[in-house]
Parts: sequence; structure tokens; C-alpha cells
Amino acid sequence: MLVAKKEIKTYREYDSNKVNKKPKRKTKKPKYKFKIFLCATIGLGICIGILLRYAYITEIKYNLLESENQIVELKEKKQKLSLRLEEVKESKNIEKRAINELGMVYPDEDQIVYVNVTKINNEDINSSNNKNFLLKFFRNTFAKIINIFDVF
Repeated sequence: MLVAKKEIKTYREYDSNKVNKKPKRKTKKPKYKFKIFLCATIGLGICIGILLRYAYITEIKYNLLESENQIVELKEKKQKLSLRLEEVKESKNIEKRAINELGMVYPDEDQIVYVNVTKINNEDINSSNNKNFLLKFFRNTFAKIINIFDVF
């Protein structure tokens, strides 16, 4: 039988083996990891850009819808106000308000005064070059005013 021979290495032998060995040269790692990271970053940027655009479009649609709702409300308000205006403009309603709210009454026969007004001809207006035109106009106006006071 053979007896196994025991090899004993001393510290010096082990250390000398280490010193004699040349350091292993690190092999260059391929750049595929950097390319993958770069593509992922670009893809993420594109996705974020698309999401931001959709958010912007949604905001614009919301503002548009809000504006359309305001337009509808304003049109309804305008229609109500135009109906109210027509109601206020009617002479029957004006008469009712005058009698009921303001206490107005129709005048009696002795309170009515009729005034005769003469029509001014276009020829009189066109003959403004005449120096006496203003004088005649003022005389006629004062005469009419005096006639009004003579009635009372």
C-alpha cells in the first residue's frame, strides 16, 4: 500500500507563488449595458413626453367644456333678460305699473291742454343764408311760448 505523501506548504512558499504570478488583466466589459441603459432612458423620456402631452390635451378639453357651459348659461340668461325686457316694454305693463305702484291716474278733461304746433317747411330751413332767418325763428319761438302761458 502506498501511503499518501503529505505536502506541507509553508508561508514563504505560498507568498512566493503569489509574487511570481502576474496580475490578471481585466478584460473589457462590453458596452451593451450602457447601450441598454441609454435606450431605456430615451424610451422613458419619450413616454413621459407623451403622457405630458395627453395631460395638456385633457386640460384644454376641460377648459373648452367649461367655456361651452358658460356660453350656454349666458345664452339662457340673455334669453331670460330679453323676455323680461319685452315684458317691461309693453305699454299695458307700463300702464299697470304706473297705476298700481306709482299711483298715477288719467288726467281729467279740464287738465288737458292742446297746443297747436306749426310745421316748419324745408324751404325755411334751406334758406338759412337769409340774415333774418334766425331773428324770425326766435320771434316765432317766443310767440309760441307766450301763447302757452296765455292759455292758463
